[in-house]
Amino acid sequence: MDLENNGLKCRILSIERKNAFMNMAIDEAMMDYVKNTGEAVMRVYFWNGGGISLGYRQPISTINLKECNALNLKFVRRITGGKNLYHSPNDITYAVALPEKNMPPTVSETYKIICGWIIEGLKNVGVNAELAEVGDMKKNVGAACAADLSSPHNDVVVDGKKICGNAQIRKGGVVMQHGSIFYNINKEIMAKVLNVEEGLIKKNMASVDSLCSATPKEVANALLESFIKNSPSCYQENLSREEMRNAKKLEMLYKADQWNFEGKRD
Repeated sequence: MDLENNGLKCRILSIERKNAFMNMAIDEAMMDYVKNTGEAVMRVYFWNGGGISLGYRQPISTINLKECNALNLKFVRRITGGKNLYHSPNDITYAVALPEKNMPPTVSETYKIICGWIIEGLKNVGVNAELAEVGDMKKNVGAACAADLSSPHNDVVVDGKKICGNAQIRKGGVVMQHGSIFYNINKEIMAKVLNVEEGLIKKNMASVDSLCSATPKEVANALLESFIKNSPSCYQENLSREEMRNAKKLEMLYKADQWNFEGKRD
């Protein structure tokens, strides 16, 4: 899907590495930007020190807090649904926010469009991925997956193995989708913090480093190139000081125990 033919301007943010809370804060701030300007906005980023993101409705008991504390691994609750996800420092995460009126009315069709850009970016570094068909993903993967396995079409896979999990929210006339590409999987850490067997991770998940020689930065750049190709009316601009101030306010909400443990805000 070409966003220029959709009559939509798109802002591209620079590749950055932020902590878990700020990453989720900026993703949410992107939705405010779209609502205020009517433009789309896209970003690719990394997790400073790694981290865990919990799906909005996931109980805190689904992650191993003792192991997280021992590893000094931060955890943050997303505003999007799906399962929990361990983000290694080299995993490549993206976020896309667009006006809902410029996208298909169904969640599944929107996933197909945005995941198509991710698939194109992966192809640019020699990874042949595809959108999972219903039934491709095995339901016994459990907490190792980012997306709800009752909706396996949310996942990007290589030979049936998940390489990118995605989640989406529609609110206030805005669609925001984000997801993470697994660059190198530390099966031992992932198993400990997500309470899942290492064997299931090995069986059902794929990583970029096992499929090509591209570096994390090269994969990130390939994703940006795909976004730009599919958004000809785009421009690159970093967050302004005012936008960063707003993001820092949201960051405090994402740091709050009430949000991360209970999914509630004041």
